[in-house]
Amino acid sequence: MNPWTALLESFHSSLIDELVARLPKEKPELGMPFRHSEWRLPPQTDARFLITEVTIDGSRGLALLGLEPALEPHLCSIEELWRAMLQRAGGEFSRRGVQPIFHRPVPLGHGNTELPAGSPIPARVVWIPFRLLTHALFLGLAV
Repeated sequence: MNPWTALLESFHSSLIDELVARLPKEKPELGMPFRHSEWRLPPQTDARFLITEVTIDGSRGLALLGLEPALEPHLCSIEELWRAMLQRAGGEFSRRGVQPIFHRPVPLGHGNTELPAGSPIPARVVWIPFRLLTHALFLGLAV
């Protein structure tokens, strides 16, 4: 399995587990992934984003998490969700045989669509949308 696919699948599983653990009475709805051949954020959202550079086997990419601010009072901050998701994903990484190295997450300011300075320029971006309590979350990978 491609290590980037393994990373995305690990994050996908850990994010769902974390959402269910934090809001057991709510069921996250999964949307169809958006795929792009260049850097792009999901359309029509006021979500805040965290961008984390990841290195796997010497290759650089970006792990991406987006959360609409209206969800934070019901769930947690985007930074806390990232930490919890990363902690849960550790076992998934081991099972899938992937050893990612994570750099410090960088918040993307509201309305800013530019990558942080020094980020790798992705040739592919995949966003997986989720809906919870009528608000959106996004999990993404850019390589």
